[in-house]
Amino acid sequence: MNVFSPKLANDYKNGYFVRTIRNLTQRWREVFFSPEIPPVQDALMPDLSDRLDRIDTKLDKLSEAVSQLARIEERISHQNENMGTIDARLNDMETRIRTLEQASNSRGVILAGIERFGWIVISAMIGLAAYFVRK
Repeated sequence: MNVFSPKLANDYKNGYFVRTIRNLTQRWREVFFSPEIPPVQDALMPDLSDRLDRIDTKLDKLSEAVSQLARIEERISHQNENMGTIDARLNDMETRIRTLEQASNSRGVILAGIERFGWIVISAMIGLAAYFVRK
């Protein structure tokens, strides 16, 4: 079962969301570092810049984790497909084995009858031989 739609997974693979987030952080930097900012806030700028850098780093890690999740999901779906194929093969083999067992059982009954008849014929021949030898 896919958690992501194909388009969403493709966007993750192509880095669309990472680029979007980086563009947003760049715009925030442009707004907060614009020359129109009063000098009172200049003391806060290094802290804000560090904070934005940390946010950007965390977003990069998050996007990498999401792309890994998409890859893992693809592997799981592929393995589920393989398990379905293996299950179908196993069911086919089980059907074939049952057919062979039934054929073997019917052949066993026929061969047992032939063997009994053969022993009867051999016993009769030995009995006839003994009868003729005694005369």
